[in-house]
Amino acid sequence: MFVPRNLLVFLCFIVVFKSKCTESVQLVPGVECTRPCREGEPPKFCYYKFVTELYVAGGPACFVCTPNQDNMFTQNCQCITTDGFERTLFSINRMFPGPSIQVCENDRVIVDVKNEIEGNELTMHWHGIFQKGTQYYDGVPMITQCPIQQGTTFRYQMVPQPGTFFYHSHTGLQRFDGLSGHFIVRQPQHKDPNGHLYDLDLPAHVIQINGWMHQHAIEKFPGLWTRNQKQDPINLLINGRGKWINPQYGNVSDSPFEVFEVLPGRRYRFRMINALASPCGVVMSTQGHTMTVIATDGENVNPRTVEAITSYSGKSGVCGSLDCST
Repeated sequence: MFVPRNLLVFLCFIVVFKSKCTESVQLVPGVECTRPCREGEPPKFCYYKFVTELYVAGGPACFVCTPNQDNMFTQNCQCITTDGFERTLFSINRMFPGPSIQVCENDRVIVDVKNEIEGNELTMHWHGIFQKGTQYYDGVPMITQCPIQQGTTFRYQMVPQPGTFFYHSHTGLQRFDGLSGHFIVRQPQHKDPNGHLYDLDLPAHVIQINGWMHQHAIEKFPGLWTRNQKQDPINLLINGRGKWINPQYGNVSDSPFEVFEVLPGRRYRFRMINALASPCGVVMSTQGHTMTVIATDGENVNPRTVEAITSYSGKSGVCGSLDCST
């Protein structure tokens, strides 16, 4: 059998890289990597397993249990609420958004993505990550990798720079239908030039905004040459949660809003991610409070106090300090 020389080189490269980087070290479950980041602490090898599949939002699981506050599902609850309208979606580990990746600077992130979506291939893109030396894990189909076929697994690994980012499918319209999640890389607070502007940077204080439809995006995008208003999302979700007002009858769904807990007298760092897959802009404000913008797209900026923040699709992290002292 004839095997092209370039294919042999490619296969050898993959085997050598994997053996040196992952087989001789101890992989730590990803949840253990969500921790305060301290100077001089040895980096961790943070392991995540993503299983993508077609699942139901507002389905039978929601009649028997409710996910806990941070939307992480326990063994006896796999309820995805969205805005209370039952529909199918693409999920990661039966979650939407997908599992939260939260690590410290210099940690190595290792993610096995298994594709269990029938009849679909996919890749996962790590939006905003520089991928220095790991460009082949950027997740662009047919450019940096072949798509992950149904029933197979692909391993991504990288050492990301500090900042607020997110990940999403880079194949077809799957990002519209649920395949996304946030990716946070912290550093010791004293290394942040704006670290004096907040007291707490909590894992739960991440705001991921998704546009939402009540049918699969492929039904809305048949290849039109001109923009169609009906292609805009009909709702916005925060961390996969929201409510739906039926325009015909005026009734409101009983699905929960996302809740962020704060205490008076403290200053909190919030990380906002615009994960919309449409050109709609989003304006976010907090009633009765101002915000101080301290970073955007993974880079620190000169602080600026504002009453509202406007962002567009792909803004991988507008970070603001919310002062709750007044």
